[in-house]
Amino acid sequence: MTEAEIRFRMPEGVDIGPLNIPLSAKVNTVKELVVAEWPADKVGKPAPDDPREVRLIHNGKVMEPGKTLADCKVAVGSLVTCHLLVQPKPEPSKGGAGGKEKGGGGGGGGSAPGCGCVVS
Repeated sequence: MTEAEIRFRMPEGVDIGPLNIPLSAKVNTVKELVVAEWPADKVGKPAPDDPREVRLIHNGKVMEPGKTLADCKVAVGSLVTCHLLVQPKPEPSKGGAGGKEKGGGGGGGGSAPGCGCVVS
C-alpha cells in the first residue's frame, strides 16, 4: 500500500517529522511512532507516558484509534500536516463524585496539569 508523508505540529510550534507512514497503519500505531520521535529537548517537556494521551487532528477532526490513515482520508503525494495535542488522563478521584465538572469555576484547588480552560 502507499505511504503518506506526515508532519505532526505541536502547540509549541515544534514539528515531529515528516515521517513516511503506510496508509494501512492504525492511528494507535501512529501515536506510538510520534511518542518514540518526541523532541523533548525542543519542547521542554518529556513525551507522554501513554500514547493514548496523544490526540492527532487531521482536517479539523480527531483521528480515532483503531482507524487506519486511509480511513481518516490522509492524502498521498504531498506533505500532510496533522496537529498533535497531549491530553493527560485525569487523575482518579479520591472518593469524590467522579464526573467532569461543567460550568464556571466553582473553586477546588486540585487542578490537573495542562490546559485550564473551561468550556461552558
